[in-house]
Amino acid sequence: MKSILLCWIGLTDIRASSGGIKNDAGLGPIGQAAASLSFDEINLISDRSEAEHTAYVNWLRRQTPSAVILHPKPLSSPTHFGEIYESAVSVASDVLQRQGKRCIRR
Repeated sequence: MKSILLCWIGLTDIRASSGGIKNDAGLGPIGQAAASLSFDEINLISDRSEAEHTAYVNWLRRQTPSAVILHPKPLSSPTHFGEIYESAVSVASDVLQRQGKRCIRR
């Protein structure tokens, strides 16, 4: 079975990767999960600018041996919950279709 993390890049993650968070905040939520748990693949959804999410992905790849896959999903608003839901479902469906029954579902 493959272990796959699917998550949305948030502002705290961006700040952690750029050193914008005090040391006690650590690596940010995604970075902490990637550093403390073992994943075959980390799938990141992002509505950030290309520069931001590219920098984040490059930083995360230095934190983990896991494969990191970016799924850019522009939103009309960071609080447009319909678009957020559709993006998350779309990426999750793509991952499940690609991985099939080989991934662990939690």
